[in-house]
Amino acid sequence: MTPSRLLRGVSAGASTFVLMSVALAQEALPTIDVGADSAARANATTPSRAAPGDALGSPSYAAPNASSATKTDTPIFVTPASIQVVPRAVIDDRKASFVTEALQNVSGVWFEPALGGNAVYNIRGFRTFSIFRNELRAGPGAFSFLALGPLDTSNVESVEVLKGPAAMLYGKGDPGGLISLNTKKPLATPHYSVEQQIGSSALYRTLVDATGPLNEDKTLLYRFTGAFQSYDSTSRDFVSGDGFDFAGAVTWRPFEQTEVTYEVEVSKQRFKQDSGVMTLGNRPIAIPTTRYLQDPNQPYSNFLTLFNGVSVKHKIYESADTSWTFNGRFLARNFKDDDINLAPVDGFAYLSAFDPANGILHRNVFAQHYHERDWAWNADVIGKFDTFGVRHELLLGYDFNKVTGDYRTYGGGFVSDPDLDINVWAPWRGVPSWKFSQANLDFWCAQVNGCQPARLKQQNSGFYAQDHITLFDRLHIIGGGRWDYAVHGYGYSDFFGNSPTTMEQVNVPKYGEHGFSPRAGVLFEATPWLAAFGDWSNSFGVNNGKDANGQPLRPQISEQWEGGLKGKFFDDRLTATLAFYQLTKTNIATADLSTLNTSITGNVRSRGIELDISGRIDDHLSVIGNYAHTRTKILKLSDYSSDLGTYVDVSGRWWPNVPRNSGSIWAKYDWNGYASREGASFGLGVRYVDIRQGDNQNTFQLPAYAVLDAMIGYKWKYEGTNWNAQLNFKNLTDTRYYQGADQFTNFDPRLSIFPGERFQVIGSLKVEY
Repeated sequence: MTPSRLLRGVSAGASTFVLMSVALAQEALPTIDVGADSAARANATTPSRAAPGDALGSPSYAAPNASSATKTDTPIFVTPASIQVVPRAVIDDRKASFVTEALQNVSGVWFEPALGGNAVYNIRGFRTFSIFRNELRAGPGAFSFLALGPLDTSNVESVEVLKGPAAMLYGKGDPGGLISLNTKKPLATPHYSVEQQIGSSALYRTLVDATGPLNEDKTLLYRFTGAFQSYDSTSRDFVSGDGFDFAGAVTWRPFEQTEVTYEVEVSKQRFKQDSGVMTLGNRPIAIPTTRYLQDPNQPYSNFLTLFNGVSVKHKIYESADTSWTFNGRFLARNFKDDDINLAPVDGFAYLSAFDPANGILHRNVFAQHYHERDWAWNADVIGKFDTFGVRHELLLGYDFNKVTGDYRTYGGGFVSDPDLDINVWAPWRGVPSWKFSQANLDFWCAQVNGCQPARLKQQNSGFYAQDHITLFDRLHIIGGGRWDYAVHGYGYSDFFGNSPTTMEQVNVPKYGEHGFSPRAGVLFEATPWLAAFGDWSNSFGVNNGKDANGQPLRPQISEQWEGGLKGKFFDDRLTATLAFYQLTKTNIATADLSTLNTSITGNVRSRGIELDISGRIDDHLSVIGNYAHTRTKILKLSDYSSDLGTYVDVSGRWWPNVPRNSGSIWAKYDWNGYASREGASFGLGVRYVDIRQGDNQNTFQLPAYAVLDAMIGYKWKYEGTNWNAQLNFKNLTDTRYYQGADQFTNFDPRLSIFPGERFQVIGSLKVEY
């Protein structure tokens, strides 16, 4: 039985089971009176992230509050920082199955593809691996290009993006910003839903969601979400996959002041590997973007992720004008990556792997296994009080996280197998299965004298303090600092410098770094609908490795200056942020061109303008849109040239995969109003990405593109249930485009350019009780 048929059966069975279960429910969802006063309805709108005990999340695109910028639930309008929220309503309307699609609604954020389907993101010109789950780091470690994987949205209530260095609250990390996923929480109001999606490219996706109380006094609540899916790629022949995501949560309220939530989530994704296409000259090669340069007989690769999390919230003290609250969180993550593919070899050298004259691509079988274990916890105390007419929101906290990872490669990553050479103009299919066997992988390991194991260990801890001061009800000042200590190590040899044969023989030398990360911001509410803000922040990140003298490399340092305007329009239903920034990253590990030894002289600067809007024009028209003008330039850096066999100076070049101009707009019109349970809906949107450089040396470019999306839906009630039928059209004009080039040392970027998804239609039917 094929994977798609197997999963199709599972999906149908799951749908039947849940439909039978929810039929026992006796409480229907409360409805909102569309004819009520608009202002009253706006006041009744719940935030984008529902807390335990609240009603179901709002159907509005408005997201007035966010927590990732301050670790407190603060209105975005009074937060002196760039932060954008993608609420659940947008995810549902656009049928965004993965976080990658949801982030298309945020300015200055782009997806960077990598070998193996890994989800890597670029924020304000810098690649980021700072992925957080309910404000705790959710991985990955040093092997970051291996440890993200596709992130399913079935258990996501909202996605927050904080722009710029965030070390003051979250410790070492990437300078562009961070992505925070807020998961669905148990609710006191019973709610049950089942959704079935069927689309072109053999898409089958089933979603279930159930929540409610477990006892009469509603001190014990639960929530369960699940997603099952199978699919074929819209852009690549022979590429298919399937997977599931199950999540459960229980909230216990033993006392009025105390709330404890336990969450568990397991996700598995199985898919055929893809290495993309190559360049010919300074553009992607002119072959059909559907042409697959791996093989249909290639085995499936796998991602498996397990999360376990606990959060505790306790009201320590509360009076009319003072409150103190304790928040404690714990998150454990276990991640496994097993993948296999036909890699271009030597993939680090374009001309060695591919012959432009005759179109021959040299390949060999290559596999890798990675197992990462992460755990993180933090403790925050939040105090709200007044001193001499000045309002304070004080945050004191400590966090700790630890990462260990085991990595091993198999096969011939540096020497080709003549039997696997392929002509990209007229490829052959049918690689025999024994070529992918462990025996063949071990044979090529012996030929190249490689495939030794490697390990990493990281440990980070920090104390931080922040105060949000409000003066005259209009002036907001946020200041704080953090002291960090980071221990990191990466090893691929034993204690004596020899190549190990087992993971236990690997010696991991450890280096310690410490740093202080301050942050300051100010915002002034000039009118009830317009505010001006400015902020300064910095961060640090570790450099694995040593310099020419054998000393550990100094940490990377990032600094950002930012200013802009924030607005609230149409009776506060629509919010907007306009930001101007300059972000510089220094101490990037690079080679000294005079000695070719590693030093840290690399600097990269990003400057830009960003605009984000989201919310409702009126009760019928909802909109979310963005625009970014980004100029990310290499100030000083060297890069290895495979053509010349040495390092070259790339100072003054443009940073790869970063478009000069990009943006998107999505608008939805609800015939009977956004909150109505009945009536038709129409959606239309466009996404634009400018031309991008493909590598540090700017040897090739990726063309600009524009993609059109649309939807049409209809909602109705039937015997106490709510139904929603919808058709979504993605890439309506079937535009051919490229998402980006792999920059993560898997291959020369000229050998790994990933085409974007082509036209797809998705039909869905959802029932809610």
